[in-house]
Amino acid sequence: MQFKEKKKIINTAKSDKQAGLTMIELGAGLVILAIIAAAIAPAIYKNMKNAEGSSAAKQTMTMMSDIHTKIRRPPYTAVTNSWAIAAKIPDANSISGTSIINYWGSAVTVASTKLTGGVNNGAVSITNPVPPDSCLTYVNEVAPMVDELVIGTTTVKTVGGKLNDATAATACDVSGATISVIMKDS
Repeated sequence: MQFKEKKKIINTAKSDKQAGLTMIELGAGLVILAIIAAAIAPAIYKNMKNAEGSSAAKQTMTMMSDIHTKIRRPPYTAVTNSWAIAAKIPDANSISGTSIINYWGSAVTVASTKLTGGVNNGAVSITNPVPPDSCLTYVNEVAPMVDELVIGTTTVKTVGGKLNDATAATACDVSGATISVIMKDS
């Protein structure tokens, strides 16, 4: 009998203890979660900015393609923002009055232009202010589709050439780089 009573006393002592986490265990868990969040936050941020740059590049290329479809016979000397809006080139959600607004809320300019070193040779450009953290993604996605690419005042792709990655990276590292994508008349 004594053995059963001792067992009962021991079981009772164990059941008086509360189940759950202590403040120290809870704090340690929160510290671990904070470390994990801090480790993955930069990757998540970079992925978000790459997605923004990619979306803006697709929008630019769609507009460029639509311009070429609407004006079958170049030169593109009549191309302006007003013309593009009237021709329903930009997405309706990106039109604000007489302005075309990009993904980041900045004004986009659609215009007839010239290729570097040339006269107004009937090319068309879309100039888009892009934040530095989305710039390289944007540039890399539009470069294969355009004849010339200018970031700010720096030409990073010339007609018939390839994108100069090092020059593009340097030019993109400017707050609010303005990128001009230019296509000649085909």
